[in-house]
Amino acid sequence: MTEPGEKPESRPSNGDMTIESTYRLPSDRLERTKLAALIDGRLVKAERDAVLTRLAASPTDLEIVADALAVAAELDEDVTDIRQAAAKRASRPPRIATWVSIAAAVVVVASLPTMIRLAKSQAGDYAGLLSRHAALAAGWEAHSWSATRGAADDITERSRGIRVGALTSTLDVAVARGDSAAPRLAEQIAELLVNVPGARDVASTYRAMAARGTSLRADEMTSARRAARGMVSAQAFDDGAWLEAARIAAGDRDSTFFSASASRAPIGDLEHEATNDPRIREDVTALRQLISLRDWNALSAATTNILAQLAAR
Repeated sequence: MTEPGEKPESRPSNGDMTIESTYRLPSDRLERTKLAALIDGRLVKAERDAVLTRLAASPTDLEIVADALAVAAELDEDVTDIRQAAAKRASRPPRIATWVSIAAAVVVVASLPTMIRLAKSQAGDYAGLLSRHAALAAGWEAHSWSATRGAADDITERSRGIRVGALTSTLDVAVARGDSAAPRLAEQIAELLVNVPGARDVASTYRAMAARGTSLRADEMTSARRAARGMVSAQAFDDGAWLEAARIAAGDRDSTFFSASASRAPIGDLEHEATNDPRIREDVTALRQLISLRDWNALSAATTNILAQLAAR
């Protein structure tokens, strides 16, 4: 209150202030499905660049992405019970998000699919993500192709890479579970590599492994797998290795395998490839839904069919 004769106190009015609003109309913000696809690594090239550009201009969407990355990191810390992760987050003080920390999420998101692919491409060890060791049914290791017959003739290099990658996963499982198929699988890998330029030593390694059956060390398996991957198309190898591990995981009803971030990333690669390959388009398109529904029989059939089509000459 102003006393008589005193000058009114000068106060800034709202009209003198300029506030930059970070609110964006719903029509101007990114669809949540686009954000999910970006975080999951399913966007490629121009579509991904366009989403990143929109994302950089939206603090709200950036905060959503930053929080999603934090949740993903927590769920990847070997937490199998979502209630544990929820309790862990609830016990923490509220996180104060700044524009700098949120904007940094754009850099992380932009490189996340590449980092995931780089991590798993070190060895293509998808069989190592399997958590259940159910009994193997008779003929579990059989494939629709003959890895020995015609291995050195008119097989395409992509098909060769698919087969080698798939067989390394099969061999990993056979050795881990002490299955008698291990020597035969190692020999099949050797036959696929024997006529590949520069791969004779790797083929010899697998022949030596075949002679030893299941008495192989983990570091030997890893070293041989990496050497085999270096002799064929790396992308084809990874596709084959994942599809075979996923086929076995579906048979084991192994939900943990499909929950791992390193296991989710290859699905995006297959989806991109399926846009130009009608043979696998329907099955690849259905993968995420089948995983979500835990439809193990259908998932086993889909991964088996995709692998068979890609391994065909």
